[in-house]
Amino acid sequence: VKEITDRLELLKIRNRTWHIQGTCAPVGDGLRESLDWLSKIVKVKKQSRMESVASAFAAGKVAAGSAVASAVSAGSTAIVSGARSVVAPSEDKQSADKSVGRGSEGMEALMLSWLEDVDDEEATLQQFIDGKLKQWGHKNRLLVSWLLVRRNGRKEAIRLLFDGARGILGDSFHETTLYFWVHMVHYASELTTNPLGSFKGFLLLNPQLVNSDLLLEYYTQEAIWQNPDAQAQVVMPDKKPLPSLLGGAAVSAKNGTSDQPPEVVHELCDEEFLELFSQRKPPSWGHETKLRAIWLLLRLEGRRQGGTSRVFKKLQQAEAGMHHITESYFWIQMVSYGGASMGDTAECFAEFIRHDSCKQLLDPGLILKHYSDGGLAEGVAEFRLPDIKPMPNVVAK
Repeated sequence: VKEITDRLELLKIRNRTWHIQGTCAPVGDGLRESLDWLSKIVKVKKQSRMESVASAFAAGKVAAGSAVASAVSAGSTAIVSGARSVVAPSEDKQSADKSVGRGSEGMEALMLSWLEDVDDEEATLQQFIDGKLKQWGHKNRLLVSWLLVRRNGRKEAIRLLFDGARGILGDSFHETTLYFWVHMVHYASELTTNPLGSFKGFLLLNPQLVNSDLLLEYYTQEAIWQNPDAQAQVVMPDKKPLPSLLGGAAVSAKNGTSDQPPEVVHELCDEEFLELFSQRKPPSWGHETKLRAIWLLLRLEGRRQGGTSRVFKKLQQAEAGMHHITESYFWIQMVSYGGASMGDTAECFAEFIRHDSCKQLLDPGLILKHYSDGGLAEGVAEFRLPDIKPMPNVVAK
């Protein structure tokens, strides 16, 4: 902290309220102190602004419009300066929040307005459940998703969220969009410790979610808005996969460990999962989804007599534009090797992936031990052999 303070010459800053705090987000160290300071400074600045506005009105010197604008914009740096580097919306995208300007300043203003809202969260949730919520904007979408995930867990939250949103939105309901946001809320909730236990604390820890254009980092405009299937069912991102809790870097903050994979949660039995995967409607998209699909397809098709080719074909159908031939072959090989290492004794995928010889498969970065970035780039449309080290030999095992 001292080194950063000295290098940034923070002690020379006299015209801004600032605070520096050593923190560690995965385990929560220093977060409570940081959020306590943010909470206090918000209250102080808000009270100061309200008093200034009241005095101005009493003196008849400030028009209502300019007073409100001043109240919203003043002090934005103090509220979101810690999150500014995280919120970086693209300038060429269309925002769902059309009232806010583009760029980091627009996101800061939006974050500030959300933090200063005094809406009754419980009342908002009840209105949603009753089908009487009049405003279904991005903020309420995140708020309701966060409340439902926190209280009911991911599976039940998705059901309640979809049922409620269908009733409110009618023909405007868009399944892929809503699934994306509840997935991102759940993912962020699992990876951050929220000492305040409030929605505002969640936003402060995850300011990237304020940007409604985050969706377009995963989907092209054509895939999300011009594809009729995306409205009626969940479709797979065509730019990059959704983040997975089971990736090597995605370790839950709630257990505070990084050397063990997080608990693997399987909401569907293997037969139900495979049926949904074949319909391109799995409960989530990510690295573990691919591993589970490969294991189940190999179990169904085998590797001999054209089995691998059939597995490839089904993966390609499900992944569509995201299908990577070399990556798919690599993971088929690694899943096969893992099964052979444990004697192919697993009765279900959960048993397979928890085995000591298979846990490493949960790390999507494992492929980079065998392929360079260049090798993978060349292997999208046709299979390439590893250019760093060979894959393990299933036959030898």
